[in-house]
Amino acid sequence: MFISDKILDSIEPVIKQAKFVKLNTDAIDSFIEDVEPEELNNSDIKGDKSLSSDMGPEEHIAYSMIIGTMQFCFWGDPKWTIVVDDKNYDGSEALIRSIKRGIIECYNLLNAEYLSSITEKDLENIFRGTPEIPFLKERVVMLRDLGSMIITKYSGLFSNVILNAGGDVNKIVENLVNDLPSVFDDSEDFHGHTVHLYKRVQITASYLFQLSKSGTIPYEMHGKEGLTGLADYRAPQILRSLGIIEYTDDLADLVDNKIEIPAGSDEEIEIRAFTLKAEHEIALKLKKIIPEINDALVHRILWFRCQNIVIEKPYHRTRTIWY
Repeated sequence: MFISDKILDSIEPVIKQAKFVKLNTDAIDSFIEDVEPEELNNSDIKGDKSLSSDMGPEEHIAYSMIIGTMQFCFWGDPKWTIVVDDKNYDGSEALIRSIKRGIIECYNLLNAEYLSSITEKDLENIFRGTPEIPFLKERVVMLRDLGSMIITKYSGLFSNVILNAGGDVNKIVENLVNDLPSVFDDSEDFHGHTVHLYKRVQITASYLFQLSKSGTIPYEMHGKEGLTGLADYRAPQILRSLGIIEYTDDLADLVDNKIEIPAGSDEEIEIRAFTLKAEHEIALKLKKIIPEINDALVHRILWFRCQNIVIEKPYHRTRTIWY
C-alpha cells in the first residue's frame, strides 16, 4: 500500500468541508502549460547534504535521519542565521551546515547512544547562530527520542530502519510513525476526522531513498512514487502566487500581515491539506506530458522555483515542530 493513499484519503474531509481555502483547477491547467520536462533535473534532493567520502553507510543514514528529524521551523524575526567560513546561511542550509560543523567539532551526532542523551548545551552550541534556533528545547527531546528509538527498536543501527522495511520507502514512513509518534506522527484532528500530513517523516524517507539512488549506501530501495508532496511553508506560498490555491479575505489578511495562525487550527489544516491536494492534482494532469511525474516530484519543482523567484505574498506563519 502506498502511504499516499492513507494521506490523500485522510485530507478529503478537509477539502469537502473547507471554509478558508479553495482549489482553482483552471490555474492548475495554466501552470502545467508552463512546466518543462527539464525541471525534473532539479527534482532530486541535491545540495550540500552529503558527508565526506570516508564516512560509511551507517553514518550517512544517521546523518540523513537527523536532518529529516530537525527539518522544521527556522523562521523568525530576525531569522535564525549561522556563519560558516565567513558565509551566512539560514533555513535548511543552516541546519545542514550546523550538523556538519558539529560532526567536524567531534560531537558524536551519528551515534544513537550519544543522541539518546544529548544535552541542551551541546545542541545549543551545534546550532549556534543569531538568534537562537527556534524550538531548541523541543529539538533536544526529539533527538533523544530518535536515539532511544534506534537503540530499542533497531538494535542501535540506523541502517536497520531501511533493512527492517525491506527497502520500501512507504514501509519506512509507516514504521517511523508507529515507532516514534512524538517525532514523526504529523497528524491533526479536523472535526472528528484524523488528518495525516506527514511532512518530516516523508522527507526523511526521501533522503534515505536518495542515498540509495546515488549509490552512497549499498541498499536497494523502492516505493518513492508512493509518497505525496510536502505540506510546508513554501509550497502553499507559491501555489497561492500561481492562483492554484485561494484564501478567503480573512485568511489572506492573516497571512499577508504575518499574523501567526495557531497550529491545529482549521485555517492551518486547510492550508496544508489543500497544498497536498493541489500537488496531487498537478501530478495527475502532468502525467500526460511527463509519465514519470509524481506528487513528490511536483513538490520539488515548486520548491526549486521558490529559490529562483521573488514571491510577493508571504508564507503563512505557524509555530510548530511538524514543518
